[in-house]
Amino acid sequence: MHALGPLDRESQLFMDVYAVAQETMSRAKGNILTIIPRLEQIGYKFAHPEFVLVYPSPDTRDLIRQLESLVGPLPVSLLAWY
Repeated sequence: MHALGPLDRESQLFMDVYAVAQETMSRAKGNILTIIPRLEQIGYKFAHPEFVLVYPSPDTRDLIRQLESLVGPLPVSLLAWY
């Protein structure tokens, strides 16, 4: 993917790549949601439980656009994560 360089976000290739990244991040989220209660069940105490799983805020898309205007396109995996 890296060798292809930045993809046009309207292209079918980008949409396919993004769909794979979304599925990967969905599975990662599922793993996190499995791990958290298992750790708690064995007595693990999170130092900052309020930060164990933080969902994106409503303005995340705008923040991503602002960041990309400063640094260029973010990796597809990062876009899918947020």
